[in-house]
Amino acid sequence: MASNFSFSSAISFSWTSKAIVLALFSLACVVSGCNHIYYDGTRAKPPHEALVGIWIPDSSSLKYMHDEGGYIVSTKPEIVLKADGKYELNNLPDWIWLDDGVSQGTFRSETGMWEVSLDGDGTYWILLLRAHDSERGIGLLGQRAPYRLRFRFGHVDDRRDMTFVKKE
Repeated sequence: MASNFSFSSAISFSWTSKAIVLALFSLACVVSGCNHIYYDGTRAKPPHEALVGIWIPDSSSLKYMHDEGGYIVSTKPEIVLKADGKYELNNLPDWIWLDDGVSQGTFRSETGMWEVSLDGDGTYWILLLRAHDSERGIGLLGQRAPYRLRFRFGHVDDRRDMTFVKKE
């Protein structure tokens, strides 16, 4: 009795199986969301002193400000988090305040109070900024210092953001 098995058919079956598994995994991510696979949101409450200080945009955020927003990057945005729970946003691009996230080419400043809080799902820690009658959550990234701050702005599907790092 002759066998119908061939090495080439075993290899093609192996690649076909891998393709099917990858397709099913991708579909599962689309349906359920796979943020946990690549999102580096802070899962343990960061120490207060690790956040106090001056935060500036990273180099890719400065490039994004210039290339996509048309901002003059010689105006240096900064976030100042003070030990007493107060904050200052100095010279931040206007698009972080605008619903559509579209640059008007201007800068704004703001003061208020800050604290660390769990996000709405209770999964990740965020920086909560309160000013006058408004409140906004800023993503905390990293599992230990040095952390990063991620401002998301505009429509959620646009995935616009700026990342800030602590100035040493």
